[in-house]
Amino acid sequence: MKRRIAMPWLLALALLAGQVQPLLAGDRPASRRAMSFLQLGAGPRAYALGEAFTGLADDVTALSWNPGGLAQLSDPEILFMHNQWISNIKQEYLAGTYPVFGGMAAGQVSFLNSDIQLRRDQDGVLTGDGFRPYSLMGGLAYGRSLDWGFSAGASVNYAREQLDDAVYQTVFFDLGALYRTPGAWWSLGAAVQNLGLAVAGYSLPLTLRAGGSARFFSDQLNLNLDVARTVPGWFRYSLGAEFWYRNLFAVRAGYLIRPEFEGLDRISGLRAGLGFNLQGYQLDYALIPQGDLGWGHRASFTYFFGCGRALASEKAALIQTSRERGQAALKNQAWAEAVDAFQKVLAFLPLDADAQAGLRKARDALRQQEQEQEIRQRFTQAKKFGRAGQVQDAMDEYQRILLLDEGNQRAAQALARTRKTFHSRTIAEYMRKGRQAYKVQKWVDALQAWQAVLAIDKKHAKALKMLDKTRKQLAKGGKGYKDPRIKKVYLSGLWKFEKGDYCGAIDDWSRVLEIASGHKQARKYLREAIRLRDAKVKQLLQSGDQYLKQEDLIRSVRSWRNILELSPRHAPARQRLRKNNDQIQAQAKKLYLKGIEVYTHGRYKQSIAYWRDVLTLEPDYTGAKKNINKAREKIKATQ
Repeated sequence: MKRRIAMPWLLALALLAGQVQPLLAGDRPASRRAMSFLQLGAGPRAYALGEAFTGLADDVTALSWNPGGLAQLSDPEILFMHNQWISNIKQEYLAGTYPVFGGMAAGQVSFLNSDIQLRRDQDGVLTGDGFRPYSLMGGLAYGRSLDWGFSAGASVNYAREQLDDAVYQTVFFDLGALYRTPGAWWSLGAAVQNLGLAVAGYSLPLTLRAGGSARFFSDQLNLNLDVARTVPGWFRYSLGAEFWYRNLFAVRAGYLIRPEFEGLDRISGLRAGLGFNLQGYQLDYALIPQGDLGWGHRASFTYFFGCGRALASEKAALIQTSRERGQAALKNQAWAEAVDAFQKVLAFLPLDADAQAGLRKARDALRQQEQEQEIRQRFTQAKKFGRAGQVQDAMDEYQRILLLDEGNQRAAQALARTRKTFHSRTIAEYMRKGRQAYKVQKWVDALQAWQAVLAIDKKHAKALKMLDKTRKQLAKGGKGYKDPRIKKVYLSGLWKFEKGDYCGAIDDWSRVLEIASGHKQARKYLREAIRLRDAKVKQLLQSGDQYLKQEDLIRSVRSWRNILELSPRHAPARQRLRKNNDQIQAQAKKLYLKGIEVYTHGRYKQSIAYWRDVLTLEPDYTGAKKNINKAREKIKATQ
């Protein structure tokens, strides 16, 4: 490294390395470390405790002391710290946590810089222009609870340092572990910091830490003890105490014993600080004497996204209250309240077996309650459809009930009864209409009548026989013309017409008339196709509006989309879809998630029904078709 750098910055780095006196007395091997600023921790709270934080490590600054302590956090936190250090050297620090994958993830950024420094030699003589040195560090960490009270964490970090015109950078790791059984008044921690490769021939300040913490008076008083060693180097010993008054105001004090600091007075080991907790916000301050080098000031602002820093007594009271409320809710069958209560218990005690069992029971009962409510609603809807003469819609409701509960005898009997009555009456009515239309040679009306009968009973012998006769009569229109295209296109129109594809039939018969404008059957059936299409569109539009009044969005959208299949440019149907687009998207998302929920519980037929409704609302909804195929594969595998 460059030897001609500013003395204040050199003293700062030496102070971090714990080598003020050795630097003054001579160059020793212990002082030959790269990036000594990595020993500069974060958090006024930890510094006010004399840096005795390894066994406590219960806030976001665990990143700087023991990443294993991150597992103690249950809610996200964000901390910003400003460090006004010696010789106008400043540090800005930002860190945050977020629960993920059953543990706590965290990130940090630290920036250390100073005013412009003048180049001087060892005798203090100016040797060049000024420069602005800086040190930067950023990293990601993850901590997770293990069995038997243990938790562990690790971080990966990037560091960059500029001294004069030289720039150094590296990647290093921190490892940490903490032991504390639920409800215990004491905890132990250990950490290894700055594990990485040498930089420019100098090793990183590898630091080993171990410490313990004791909590008294329901966490209102914390006593902490740490021992640390930077390899190679001396052992450091830290003592710290913290007292909270009603979780609102904290007083902290500590002492750092540093045998290597022979050149500083004893008062430089003292630490003191304050803390203020303001319902989700916390302000912390630490005062750090540095002997003749001045005073250090650290201040931070922390925002808690959850319940904040509750004391042990408050946590215990909240846990007990939530547990009792959950048990009472189970007894009173208030399932939603029970779910909320047990979730609060598990937020503090993720491995609590009783809370987990209660939560499972409440969730299962809640799902059963929601299913029973949906069944009741569908029975009510089916009765309304039956009274309105919408028998097919009523049968659809009974079928959906059976998807929810395959053993529902009431729905099965109602479906069988409705189907039998409806089918017998409908078949008789369509057979009468078909015979009457055939008798007066209204082949199109007869064709539709036979198709309606076969839609109910595919093996109805009389309908099949009359359908064949009617087809032969319709097919006569394709004969007697020299152009071979006429028969082909004419019969294609008949086939599409029979399938209900009126638009396709209209296109084919229009082509026939382009070839042979005098084709009477094509002209006649073209008019019939247009009439039936318009009548069907009108019926669907009215049905869609009626369903919308009944708050049946799925059937409304199905009607409007069917209109667009018959008449792609139909403006009223498009207008209705645009008007209700937000509601359609919201309902599609809700049903999609509902399908995933029932799929995870093995109700594959029910999940398919939900995802089909999604495709009715949004035909291109991402994932719905794929999930339907997965559910079908599951059904095949279980058969």
